[in-house]
Amino acid sequence: MGNRLSFQHQNSSLSGLSDDADDEEDSLLRERDMQIRLLQRKVRELEDELADRPQSWDKAIDAYVDKWFEENKSAVDIGEIEIMGNLKVDLLPDELEKHIYKKVIKIMFSLIHQPQKATSS
Repeated sequence: MGNRLSFQHQNSSLSGLSDDADDEEDSLLRERDMQIRLLQRKVRELEDELADRPQSWDKAIDAYVDKWFEENKSAVDIGEIEIMGNLKVDLLPDELEKHIYKKVIKIMFSLIHQPQKATSS
């Protein structure tokens, strides 16, 4: 009978260790599950951010110039000239001015972005 009690005591001790291991494993699984959900949320946020971005630097420059031109139209209007002191005439339509700005910035960007090709030819 003494052996039986001893065996039951050892068995309950092992059961306690098993329960502790199960609790620790559950805790790790919950923590990993939380990390996975956080990473999935971050991936969705980055995908949304990427979807909102223009597809290429060409389109990014177009969007930037459109916004910049509208905010600074009076200061950067290159087609507007003054005649006879106070009469202002706009010789270049705004769309043409934006097109010129876009082309100049795209040329500069491509030269800066690919300096080896520009200097080797």
